[in-house]
Amino acid sequence: VAHWEIKKGSLSEKHSHPHEQLAFILSGKVLFKTAEGDVILETGQGAVFAPEESHEGIILEDSIIVDLFTPVREDFKD
Repeated sequence: VAHWEIKKGSLSEKHSHPHEQLAFILSGKVLFKTAEGDVILETGQGAVFAPEESHEGIILEDSIIVDLFTPVREDFKD
């Protein structure tokens, strides 16, 4: 589980990883871009990204996001 507080205008550049990811917007607004299209998520909404699915995020408002990954992201443990 990762908890992020991200400022408006921030960018999560296009990437992929071997983990399934659930991104849940606790507050704010985020534009996610995937090969299947773009989606804007707001407070209370979420998205699932399959393993190896390319995605990027543009923070449209100051946001708080919780990401859940499976399997565990060993690189996030520290």
